[in-house]
Amino acid sequence: MRGRVFKAVCAIMALAVLLSGCSFIGAKNKLSVTGTKLAGQVTGVNDKTVTMKLGFITESAAEETADAATATDTTQNAQPADASASPAPTQGVSAEAPSVNDESDAIKAQQQPQAGESPATTDNAASEGADTGDASDTADAPEAVKGVDANVATFTLGNTVAAVEIKDTSVLFKADGKTAAAITDITEGSVLEITFDAKGVITRIVIRNIPRLITSEGVNYLAANEYDSDTEVSSQTIQSTAVDETAVIVDNGAEVGFDSVTLDRSSDASTGGDASADYGVGAALLTSNGKSYIRKSTINTDAAGATGIFAYGSGKIYAADTTISTKQDASAGLSAAAGGKLYGFDMTAETSGAYAPAINGGKGGGKLILDGGLFTTNGTDSPAVSSSANVAVNGATLTANASGAARVSGANALYIFDSALSGAMAADDKNSTAWTVCVYGGTASASDGRGAFKMVGGSIKTTGAGLIYTTNTQSDILLSGVDLGEVKDSAFLLRCTGNSGFGENGKNGAQCVFTASAQEMSGDIIWDSISTLDFYMADGSKLTGAVKNDETYAGDKKGGGHCDMYIGDDSTWVVTGDSKLTNLYSEGKIVDKDGKTVTIKDSDGKRLVRGASEYTVTVENYKSSADLAGALAVPQWKDYQVTRPTGM
Repeated sequence: MRGRVFKAVCAIMALAVLLSGCSFIGAKNKLSVTGTKLAGQVTGVNDKTVTMKLGFITESAAEETADAATATDTTQNAQPADASASPAPTQGVSAEAPSVNDESDAIKAQQQPQAGESPATTDNAASEGADTGDASDTADAPEAVKGVDANVATFTLGNTVAAVEIKDTSVLFKADGKTAAAITDITEGSVLEITFDAKGVITRIVIRNIPRLITSEGVNYLAANEYDSDTEVSSQTIQSTAVDETAVIVDNGAEVGFDSVTLDRSSDASTGGDASADYGVGAALLTSNGKSYIRKSTINTDAAGATGIFAYGSGKIYAADTTISTKQDASAGLSAAAGGKLYGFDMTAETSGAYAPAINGGKGGGKLILDGGLFTTNGTDSPAVSSSANVAVNGATLTANASGAARVSGANALYIFDSALSGAMAADDKNSTAWTVCVYGGTASASDGRGAFKMVGGSIKTTGAGLIYTTNTQSDILLSGVDLGEVKDSAFLLRCTGNSGFGENGKNGAQCVFTASAQEMSGDIIWDSISTLDFYMADGSKLTGAVKNDETYAGDKKGGGHCDMYIGDDSTWVVTGDSKLTNLYSEGKIVDKDGKTVTIKDSDGKRLVRGASEYTVTVENYKSSADLAGALAVPQWKDYQVTRPTGM
């Protein structure tokens, strides 16, 4: 394919240069070119005169094979230099950058890996339970095929401008090349393929239904609309229907304001997959190496992998009072990846497909900060919020109707403030590790980075699954003043163990620091000997539950782990069953539900604390003092929030 395009360029480069900036309007469709084809994207239609920017068409592999077989068409299209596009500005929200601090390093500062460690290569999406692998955890594609690898015809735009007056409409055909078309079928954005005979007479114009090929930040995209210079778009409907096509891409450092627009992205044949999840291929609004402001708008997608809005690379998006709805698999609501930044204010996003988080921090890191809003998922393996990046959410409602509620993958973070978080993963005998919140490492080793889940205020609700599960990773987990509701007797509060799906069996335990600050909790704590758990209770916290050692996923390499509990003088552990842990440091109360003191003994059976309760806590070491210096600090929303831009 590359050779074919190169020959086309060489054959008529001189023609492309000659035509630059000229108009080609002649009698009876006769232009000053002979025996070749031209291709262009329409920029305007005025009666019978069509203005367009010229470029070249690269046919799909199947079409090239057919061309080679017939060998009847040897003419090619020119490739003008310096491809670019400049949409005409319209009235709307100002595209001027606000004077706000949107580069808070608070998340980054709290997410540094331990000394000597490298951040993990993160997964795009975790599977629902630890017993299945992560299909999306794959190596980066080679640079040449990043993004869309389309087996479809594409159009590449140049700078050459032409105007064609079409007096004889009998030469017009629709995309199939057979059905007659009219001037009214040509619209702004249409791609025309024009054929001339040896005398320079137009013999055929086909209105091709093909997307533009755009390369931005090293990624190939097919795009229906590109905005590469500062502009404003107001009260428009923008549509996209091609395979794996992005409806709108903002790039080249442009700042674009979208006010009261409707974006419709649909395709029955789009493939989704890693290209969509990692790079934003097929998104409704993609910002890569640019800045977008979108407010009071509506975004609907019905295509595999069609995320609503996606910030990639050096792209940045401010979004407010906008509604996003996605229908198919792997179609997130809002996403940021590879360093992209997305700031949302009072947004609404609902997804219906599988593997479709409402909020998605994508592969390669990024930042999403969302203030207010309603975020809902209806598909399996679709948490309301999934972070393979850095995500902070405040004052939102986050609901997963057929999935765990939230997950963090690798050395990344999720901070939730004063929000309602709920999940509905099915829990049964075959899925004993069902969770509401999961902090995990995919196929990477547990030493590759430190993940964080911290929630302050608000509530977490679950329909029978365990509350928090961490595996195959290092993690910092904090709850402060969160309403956890009732955890069923069969479920767990915290599970810190290995698993059978991620990492190397017997070496895929978790290394977790858990802190409860002013926190009421119920449910069991589960740990194994290939994991380490330091469990802190401070500021009047209370745990009602047992601590259980479960070696199900420890494999043959048991040992080396620990479960240490630190209880401050104002905190209480209400023991509901015989418990086993490594070291217990307590200045607080350890009693059963009747208020009776619980017996504490060491592994040799020696009683360290005599109690009247029927329950016993077995430890290796016990002290009546507790050093809480290792407890996690409680974060504050003000350290992450971004000022809402003026005018949004």
